[in-house]
Amino acid sequence: MDAVRNDVDPEHVHFDVAVIIEDISTGQILLNETRSVKAPDEEQITAERALNHCAREARNLIDGGHKA
Repeated sequence: MDAVRNDVDPEHVHFDVAVIIEDISTGQILLNETRSVKAPDEEQITAERALNHCAREARNLIDGGHKA
């Protein structure tokens, strides 16, 4: 995963997070997408929080096979 800050709207900063999940036993790419993550309400988002959000979704996908 990689997060890049996007300052297009200075009042609502968000991060674009690239998420790639690969099955290392087969080399198959299970997920390859970029997600835009912004803070709920007036709270500011950080790169760490954006990555944590996507990591939780990735874990759910791996554990249960369902996309969040």
